[in-house]
Amino acid sequence: MSKLDTSSKTENRSAPSVGSNGSAEPLRGPHFTISPSGSPAPRTDVSPGEILLSTKGLVKSYRKGQVIIPVLRGVDFAAEQHKITSIIGQSGSGKSTLLHLMGTLDAPDAGEIYFEGNRIDNLPSKGRDTLRNQYFGMIFQFYHLLPELTTLENVLLPMMIGNSVFKYWGSRRRLKREATELLDVVGLSHRLKHRTRELSGGEMQRVAIARALITKPRILLADEPTGNLDEQTGAQIMELLRSLNDEYKLTIVMVTHDTTIAKQSDRVVQLVEGQVQDV
Repeated sequence: MSKLDTSSKTENRSAPSVGSNGSAEPLRGPHFTISPSGSPAPRTDVSPGEILLSTKGLVKSYRKGQVIIPVLRGVDFAAEQHKITSIIGQSGSGKSTLLHLMGTLDAPDAGEIYFEGNRIDNLPSKGRDTLRNQYFGMIFQFYHLLPELTTLENVLLPMMIGNSVFKYWGSRRRLKREATELLDVVGLSHRLKHRTRELSGGEMQRVAIARALITKPRILLADEPTGNLDEQTGAQIMELLRSLNDEYKLTIVMVTHDTTIAKQSDRVVQLVEGQVQDV
């Protein structure tokens, strides 16, 4: 397995901007600074055992016609640094909803979300985009790869999106080298130029994992990463996630319906009637 560089980015691009209290205050965490306008800059690491991502009293409902369907009813949740936490529950219990809220893909009706001790659910869209592009890695059950791109190009996509054309063009050799190394880490160094139609389900999920890691995220949010795979391939993906956690101290929060997969985590919580319970 090739060595994955997980060192912090060093460029400081943060700039003070007006916060919710009207003052020029950037949002600061132990590892990052991000202004409400969306400018990030990494800081120091977080010690093992500290809380990296947490929620407080999350409430979320959906409307179906004239009917309001409550999903989350005041969820308190915390993910420890360098640990794998699995979220299980019956279909429709709100597992994916909770993960999407923590990833700022959706907004709660009430409650708060914190990343490294700083509230993030009330950031403007640019700030949330920055978190997802540079600090959160996200993988999904259905991969969401672009079929017109090669494996290598799919992995590079977050860097294309997160940088200006000139900056990406100037760094393209280094970024291609890093993406190639990542694909070697996930066992796909022989598939660099293949397109998605030429890959198996397990290979596509490995590409999605490499794509999620290209920005060297602080945390990986995985929504049913083995749900679309057969048992053997799912076990291989979980083995890969476990190795990434062990070797690179990657923090992972994973939604799964598979209790066998969940048992390989450091902590398992269950969503019951819209609230979290430890298993």
